[in-house]
Amino acid sequence: MTRRGRGRRTKDMVHIASERIELLMREADNAALGGRMDLADRYVDLARRIGMRYNVSVPTAFRRRLCRGCYHYLLPGVTSRTRLNRGRSVTTCLRCGHITRIPLIVRTSTPSKETTREDGPGPGNGDGGSKGGDGEWTGT
Repeated sequence: MTRRGRGRRTKDMVHIASERIELLMREADNAALGGRMDLADRYVDLARRIGMRYNVSVPTAFRRRLCRGCYHYLLPGVTSRTRLNRGRSVTTCLRCGHITRIPLIVRTSTPSKETTREDGPGPGNGDGGSKGGDGEWTGT
């Protein structure tokens, strides 16, 4: 008996696999919100298996909703606990105790027109003063 190889994965196969992974993860969201955590876990398992078979990664937005320790669906407040700690989002799986730390994005903000004052000294215009030139309060 000869053994057949699996062959090459075509672009169509990879495209269909990624569509099915997205569909299964959306269904896992719906099942979890409906209280069916067992069904959500099954959908996550199927999506992971499809991804492994066709060498397609689960999208990052969905990847953060599953535990890398036990591969169960993470629903904040039900199966996971999320805390902000020292510039990181710390998610703890309440089933296996696995901890995932994700760095928060540091944004460089530019002042918008709403927070910038151009009519003189006062709070919000960057000079650090809290009173106008005549001693009257100019803040809001």
